[in-house]
This record gives sequence, C-alpha cells and structure tokens, in this order.
Amino acid sequence: MRSSEEAGMTGPIELTDDPVPTIPVDDEFSLTPARWEDRAAHLEHLNVSPLIHHYLASIPYPYTEADADEWMREILTRPYTGCDEADWTIRLASGEAVGECWLLSILRGNRAEVGYWMAPAYWGRGIPGRAVRALSLFAMREFDCRKIVATIRDGNGRSRRVLEKAGFAFEATLRSHTVHEGRSYDVHYFGLWRES
Repeated sequence: MRSSEEAGMTGPIELTDDPVPTIPVDDEFSLTPARWEDRAAHLEHLNVSPLIHHYLASIPYPYTEADADEWMREILTRPYTGCDEADWTIRLASGEAVGECWLLSILRGNRAEVGYWMAPAYWGRGIPGRAVRALSLFAMREFDCRKIVATIRDGNGRSRRVLEKAGFAFEATLRSHTVHEGRSYDVHYFGLWRES
C-alpha cells in the first residue's frame, strides 16, 4: 500500500494497492480510480446545485471539506478484489473529474446495482448515459452479472433519460419506498439484462 503522504494527503491512512481498473469509454472520457486531487472537484461540483442531494440523499448539501475528506479516504483505501461495491471517477480526457459512477450490491454471477452523479456543468452532454452503459457492460463481463439494476426517485426525469439511453428498461414503481427530509417518495426500478 502507498502511504497518504505519497499521494499528497494529510493524515495517517494507507491507500489501497488494489484500486478499481480504468474503463475506457470513448475519446471524451474514461471511468478511472479516484485520486486525492479529485477532492477539489467534488467540493466544487457538489455545491453548485442542491438537486444532486435532493435526488441522491447519500450526498449531503452543502458538501463540506469534512464530507470530501471522509469520502476520499473511504474510496482511496477500499480494495477492489473481492469487493461488493466499487466506485469510479468520470474523468474527461483533460484529466478533470466531473462525476462518479458506482456499483453496489455486487452479487457475482447474478446482479449489481449501478448509480451515478454528474457535475451540473456537464448535464445534457450524454456523458452519464455512456458511463452507465460502459460500467454495466463491464460488470456483466467482470462479475458475470446477468442483470444490472438502477433506482431513481420520482420526479428525476433527467436520470430516467440517462438510464433509457444506457439501454435500461423500466420495470416497476415502488410506492412510498423512500423517505427524504421527512417526505416519502416513490422509487422507479430499472433493469438491463445480459443477452444470453
């Protein structure tokens, strides 16, 4: 493992020598392991609009330096081999970090759940749909997943379009499935199946 000092971090942590692999997507961007320098991009992008927090409650708003430190420490120390969740940075060819894409609940030979967020400045460019598609196909190959699932909260039309462009199909609506800031919301369930 590399030390935190070697990576330009403060504090005593050991960085994993087993990060997620880079997934080339196209000439515009790739899915890469996180870097400590991405912390500044997180602070910038996640404080532009409360919409990311509204639809993805696991990300606080405002997003503080302590939040960024905690998240970066978690993903930079988590080994990839044998994982049941993994996170990738959506990184432009210029090197700029503009979002994240991740897999949760990885059940090898069965399924995984995909999630994502994108910096508002890059909305409308088709990047998230291509990222979700690339990561889903990777999970089908790497983990032998037969199905990739995704959930979105009611009202998140932008994410619905991302999933549809990535080839996901709407499966069901789970009524009053989640509570955020004291209000219950329906959740829409989408799936992408591996062709046999």
